[in-house]
Amino acid sequence: MRVLYPGGFDLLHHGHRTALTTARTIAGRYGNGHLTVAVNSDDFLTHYKRNPQRPAKERIADVRELGIADDVIQWDGPEGQDQQILNTGCELYLAGTDWLTQNLAHQLRLPSLGWFDQHNISLLYLRRTPGISTTQLIEEGMNR
Repeated sequence: MRVLYPGGFDLLHHGHRTALTTARTIAGRYGNGHLTVAVNSDDFLTHYKRNPQRPAKERIADVRELGIADDVIQWDGPEGQDQQILNTGCELYLAGTDWLTQNLAHQLRLPSLGWFDQHNISLLYLRRTPGISTTQLIEEGMNR
């Protein structure tokens, strides 16, 4: 199974490692699974969250160095994400559970989440690791 897991992966922490390991396990459960991790570009991360703490080139290298993903690519946006998803050939798209309370279709610039069904792509939400996030690490660093 071809699995796609996009994210910022800024200040790579154990929550990221846990999610990436889970993504690898999911991909591997289906024979010769293939995991593509898409790291948000600097502009894209700035558009949706905040200015990145580390440039995309370094964040991509961090994810590659973990040796968990088969491919690590840069994810651009916000426009054109539908084509980027299709270009990976994924059969499963992973999103964090934080997207359960947000409009994932809008963020991806899709007409609806039904777009995944129309393209034979399953959507699965990965549970976030409690008590850790890049935003939290940044805020803790500012309060020191």
